[in-house]
Amino acid sequence: MDQIKKKKYAPYFLCAALLLFIIYLKDVITILNYTWGLIFPFILGGCIAFVLSVPMHFIETFVLKIPKIKPKLARGLSLIITLLFIFAIIILVFFIVLPELADTFIAIGKQIPPAYKRFLHYIDTFAIDWPGVQKALSKWNWDSITEKLVKFAQTSASTIFDTSVSVLSDFVSGVAVFFIGFIFSLYVLLQKETLSQQVAKLIMAIFPKKIYEKVFSIGRLTHKTFSSFISGQCLEAVLLGSFFFLLLTVLRFPYAMLIGIVIAFTTLIPMIGAFIGCGIGAFLIVMVSPIQALWFIIIFLIVQQLEGNLVYPHIVGNSIGLPSIWVLVAVFIGGSLMGVAGMLIFIPLSSVLYSLLRSWTNRQLEKKDLSLTLHNQSLPDTTPKSEKIKSSTEKIKK
Repeated sequence: MDQIKKKKYAPYFLCAALLLFIIYLKDVITILNYTWGLIFPFILGGCIAFVLSVPMHFIETFVLKIPKIKPKLARGLSLIITLLFIFAIIILVFFIVLPELADTFIAIGKQIPPAYKRFLHYIDTFAIDWPGVQKALSKWNWDSITEKLVKFAQTSASTIFDTSVSVLSDFVSGVAVFFIGFIFSLYVLLQKETLSQQVAKLIMAIFPKKIYEKVFSIGRLTHKTFSSFISGQCLEAVLLGSFFFLLLTVLRFPYAMLIGIVIAFTTLIPMIGAFIGCGIGAFLIVMVSPIQALWFIIIFLIVQQLEGNLVYPHIVGNSIGLPSIWVLVAVFIGGSLMGVAGMLIFIPLSSVLYSLLRSWTNRQLEKKDLSLTLHNQSLPDTTPKSEKIKSSTEKIKK
């Protein structure tokens, strides 16, 4: 009787809960935002720990092979080596990339005045050849335009100052959050087995066997997919950046090291990242030689086609098992919601969802004794498997 009463009044409870949620929606959003602000450093720390665990696990397998090295000592050594590797990359960026980038912008700044003079000369020549253009330009009051620009700059000064203060405050807050998350990630990496066992015990204590076995299965699939994607994406970035550095050095293109590092970093952004690196590289080269910039774009497109069809499917594509169309959808949705981080998260996440949906679909088809086979663009063949086997045996007998 109690179960019947619960089922009878369940819709009313749901409607009441939904009504309360709508009435107190602003308060609920405020509480959720406050809660998210509290737990975000620890979520960030978990993400950092997950990313660092990929190279750390690889290093730890080699450290454990050293005689007389205990597991706890191997864990600490592998973590130190991983952090040193990350700091080496940061030092490379600060002491090699940034100075070269500064020199590049200085060189570009020196080339702007002569380029501007050439542009004015072109405008004058164009105006002489086309009297109508010259007449239209003569009607412009350049003094008035300059005065308006000066007033606009003066009125915008206070806004720029306030924005700068706000950006600086957000930067300091972001650094503090990152520091808390980074310290938390170190504790997670040093005690990941203990934490995973505690979480597993808690899940097993709360949920029945069927549910927690499914949760563990999804967790293993998620861990495998994310780990493979991160390692594959990093390996692809290193290979592509190194290849362009060597190729541009051999061909004596300017800014070979800078462009190689830029392409390596931008390639971490799925699908569109390498093209962003190509645009930056072409912009840097065009200031020195427009012909070389054109050749760089042609070489990049050829290498990108080879890499996208031969290298990427083996390094990253097989690890995620997601068709290209859904990779594009994941990149678009993730980028719209969370920017670059969303692109990196949503591709493996979509792969996990795709695998779960595919396995569920196959199970449902097996339960219904159906086998869907598409014939070109026609409707799927929904003939049950048992009837197909029966018809095939009858053909054999005939």
